[in-house]
Amino acid sequence: MPVSSSLVLVRSHPSTFLELEINTHLAHIAMLYAAVLQHFIFKMSPCHDNAPAACIDAIGNPWQADINVWVVSGPYILVGMSEIFASITSLEYAFTKAPLRIKSVVMAFSQFQVALASALNFALTAVNVEPRFAWLFGSFGVTAWIVGTLFFIVYVLLPFTLY
Repeated sequence: MPVSSSLVLVRSHPSTFLELEINTHLAHIAMLYAAVLQHFIFKMSPCHDNAPAACIDAIGNPWQADINVWVVSGPYILVGMSEIFASITSLEYAFTKAPLRIKSVVMAFSQFQVALASALNFALTAVNVEPRFAWLFGSFGVTAWIVGTLFFIVYVLLPFTLY
């Protein structure tokens, strides 16, 4: 059995909206994980909340918080999994549900949301400074949880109540 056909079997089981719901929850778990991790980095750093990245000893070597790299890799892994669910599923849904003559327009709108997310990221660079990382990641986590819950109510629960 080729890999592509086994992936089709795996991907055809859950509904598209449920996959997008999984995406939002993976994103909020990743951001809350990052917020808690950043709190512990500040707490365990020899300089505490005073810019741990600028914390150096008398020779000029950085003082680092004693946190294992595998603990730090958690948010990156969860965000990567979230992006797989989000981008692949939204592109697949946009392509398969679009009428034949306007598939490129629908795909362009699907990619436009990525551009809006990048613009929002650039708008938030002012608050992306070291003492505010925990609050930044925490607010992203709470926002993703709220959006995920609303998405679940509207797109996952609602279709079951209509039939």
